[in-house]
Amino acid sequence: MLSCELKTGEGIPPEIMPRIFDPYFTTKPVKEGTGLGLAIVHGIVKNSGGFIKVKSQVGKGTTFEIFFPLINPPQAKESSSTLSQEKGKGERILLLEDDEQNLKALSEALTFLEYQVRACSTCEEALLNFFADPQNYDLAILDLLLPGGRGDLVAQILKETRPDLPIILLTGFKDKIQSEFIEKILYKPISLNELAKAIRELLEQVSQRKKIHFS
Repeated sequence: MLSCELKTGEGIPPEIMPRIFDPYFTTKPVKEGTGLGLAIVHGIVKNSGGFIKVKSQVGKGTTFEIFFPLINPPQAKESSSTLSQEKGKGERILLLEDDEQNLKALSEALTFLEYQVRACSTCEEALLNFFADPQNYDLAILDLLLPGGRGDLVAQILKETRPDLPIILLTGFKDKIQSEFIEKILYKPISLNELAKAIRELLEQVSQRKKIHFS
């Protein structure tokens, strides 16, 4: 294993140590932190076959040790092959995410997977783009919590016009969400392979329904 070490800061109190990798958990003031930094790092390291060790002492600092495999195991090659098979065919995706960094990362990931992306940061922007041409989209990916709205409510509005539109809901909360307007829920942080697989599964389901309908 390859490791790297970083020691800085004022230390982490023991009572919050178990939560530091939780999505949206932050000790920063409102509007100064999203609580996604360590969650994203943890997801990347885990998906790379590594792990993180944390040592901290209040007043002295924190040490993060990140361990990565020096050689990719055989299953990693299989995973890469699987990922290449999960790429899109130019389908059009409506993406709604209010966090600028997450929106950019997701948009780039979807473009890499060979989808056409309409990236929106507000409910109003997403709805305006959708209703300009409701048939222009093959799938929608919506964040759950948004300024002035919720992704599951946006999903309901989309479905009233396009009942056949598959919708993926993104959330960092593990609370059970039930909605007849959502086909799949993905929990942040999300790996590229997980996202690619979910999209292909839903698009293939739509394709199969269309074949049955016209046969």
